[in-house]
Amino acid sequence: MNFAFLDAWHRFLPRSGGHLIVVRGGGGRSDLLRAVSRVLAAEGVPVAMADPGVTPAEIDQLGDSLPDHVVIYEAAATGAAALPRRASLVITVSGLSGLGRPPTGAATGEVPVPAHWLSRGDQDPVWSWDGIVAFLDSLAPRAESGEEPVPQVAALLEMDTCTDSIGLFGCVERIMTDLGIPLVLLGSAAGAEPYLQTAYVLTAGERP
Repeated sequence: MNFAFLDAWHRFLPRSGGHLIVVRGGGGRSDLLRAVSRVLAAEGVPVAMADPGVTPAEIDQLGDSLPDHVVIYEAAATGAAALPRRASLVITVSGLSGLGRPPTGAATGEVPVPAHWLSRGDQDPVWSWDGIVAFLDSLAPRAESGEEPVPQVAALLEMDTCTDSIGLFGCVERIMTDLGIPLVLLGSAAGAEPYLQTAYVLTAGERP
């Protein structure tokens, strides 16, 4: 493996006022948002929360009016919508409970995701590790010309439903190498005491 784990899963979270964390994707997004807010609040960091009903422009205004707060924005589950101007960290969540299963809506003939995200199953196309990587890639924040890309973290949650550890570690490697995302959050954020770990890519000097 070309990655190791942070001593605390949340070490990458910004703590100073003015930062805006965007949490988007699906499969544990709301649970992760609550876990992030609890960690920061427990450390005395002023936190402001915003749900998907708020527009990116309104999020920017909220950040402007609360310069001492870390704003956490739960963005819409799907679609590569524009990020708020103030976004300083994007966490994209993909749940693992759908692995090996058709996407929601497939039973009615309405597959709500691109066909190339899915792999052939026994009867219907199903989610696979390839699909998870493609989904995360589709939501990767793209920098405009001359701008620095917004730092991002991939989160693979609902790990308690995953029995394919070899596939999981292979997916983490692909996220880091193919997508260039250096941090991958793993585990489950559900419940009062989430179990989470953050993998980080090793540099050449850190590898054995």
